[in-house]
Amino acid sequence: MFAREATTTDIDLVLRIFNEHNMSVAPELGTNGVAWAEEFIAGYPDVNPAWILFDKEGGEAFAIGNLNPNSNSKRFQVDISILPESDRLDEALGFFREQAKDFGDGWKFWITCNLSDERFNQLLLAEGFKVNRHFNSLRRELNSDPEPELPPNTSVRQLDLNSDSELKIMHTLRRDAFSKHFGFVPRPFEEYLEIARRDNLMKISQVYLISENDVPAGYILINDEVAHELTGYVQNLGVSYAFQGKGYGEYLLRKALAVYAARGFKLVDLGVDTGNESGALRLYEKVGFRRVTTWVQYED
Repeated sequence: MFAREATTTDIDLVLRIFNEHNMSVAPELGTNGVAWAEEFIAGYPDVNPAWILFDKEGGEAFAIGNLNPNSNSKRFQVDISILPESDRLDEALGFFREQAKDFGDGWKFWITCNLSDERFNQLLLAEGFKVNRHFNSLRRELNSDPEPELPPNTSVRQLDLNSDSELKIMHTLRRDAFSKHFGFVPRPFEEYLEIARRDNLMKISQVYLISENDVPAGYILINDEVAHELTGYVQNLGVSYAFQGKGYGEYLLRKALAVYAARGFKLVDLGVDTGNESGALRLYEKVGFRRVTTWVQYED
């Protein structure tokens, strides 16, 4: 096997391997685009090289991957894709486990694969990995989806993502809204800002803020990473604990649907932790989202 770091000149190759793998296990989700590939190659949230694995030097590529380290939580969120016809998944996994050793002791190795990806699940279980979470990909078909009515005493506006002070509002809300969620470790604002500024997906994102009596209460972050499929994506939805139970999350979700419907999109997707303590799954189902596929997260 031969491995080298990926560069932006490899975007087409990275997308081909990722999309062929994903379409073999979750074809309902469609394909990913250039913005995703750019982020994958750069590493997220910490800068880290993605790797392309070849059968031999000068040979054919068969897999891609990135450890996606998070120094704040000392955790890898490993992302590996392999061509469906390749029988070298064990080598790919072994390569990235070796890469992880360079970071020293105390790091957690988390990796996610689709529930229908039998060979990936079987390999991880055989290697001693344990399941720590399940995630569902949900989808909502769009129709007319009109602009929702604002709850009493509230206002909504779009945040300027080029403004540090505006990002500070979202950061503060996020820390509060997700403080009790599984795996969430807050970052200082300066680190959060640095990540946001280099995040390629942030360049194709919109954030809507709802406030009660001019006090920020919640936000929804949507992006266009699958716009080429006429599909919108809800990346993040958070409501401060002090304002929960007032319908603000539902309003923001319906706001996102209206935004995408007005643009002529056909679908909106999102992901949800099936064990989410906030009851997010119930909200999404109430608004009409339905499960498309399920992902299994393992840890070593």
